[in-house]
Amino acid sequence: MAASRQLRIDPEPGMNLVAKTAGLDLQTVRDAWPYLIYPATLATDTLDFCDAIEPWIAALQDRTPRDRTTLARLIDDSVVHDARLA
Repeated sequence: MAASRQLRIDPEPGMNLVAKTAGLDLQTVRDAWPYLIYPATLATDTLDFCDAIEPWIAALQDRTPRDRTTLARLIDDSVVHDARLA
C-alpha cells in the first residue's frame, strides 16, 4: 500500500523499473502510465478469473477442476485487510 501511494506521489522510479523490467523504452512506459493503476488490493473479480481459468489449468496438471467454492477458499485477503487496519 505504501508503494502504491508512492507511485501516485512520484511515479518516475516506478516507470523506470517497469521500463527496465519489461525491456521497454521509458517514453513508451510514460505514455502508457495513465492507463495503469496499482491499487494495492485484490481485484474484485479475482474469483471469477480463477473460475474461468481453472479448467485450463486443471487440464495442464491432469486433474479435475476445482469448483468455485473450493477456489474461493484459496483466495486469502487477510493480509490486505490487516494492512488497511494498520
